[in-house]
Amino acid sequence: MSKQIVCYIAVLSIAFFSCKSEWSAEERSSVKAKCVEVNQSLYLHGRADSICECYLQKLVERYPQNDQRPEDILPIVNECAAEYPLTIE
Repeated sequence: MSKQIVCYIAVLSIAFFSCKSEWSAEERSSVKAKCVEVNQSLYLHGRADSICECYLQKLVERYPQNDQRPEDILPIVNECAAEYPLTIE
């Protein structure tokens, strides 16, 4: 459970590119890369990549103007984590 909380906090801290007109390719790439970096030790068999792709897609879909707030991120992270549950190493 504590790994999951650390994961969520780390993901929250990487995705705040507020006040932009829309998501650039660089921002998308940066968010996904940081997400994978944070999550790779918590997930097996490529799940970190899948979770981060899910997270990025939902984030961009819900906030196309890249205007999300910190409190908007955790529900998205929770949805993706539920789709790709934590594995215990």
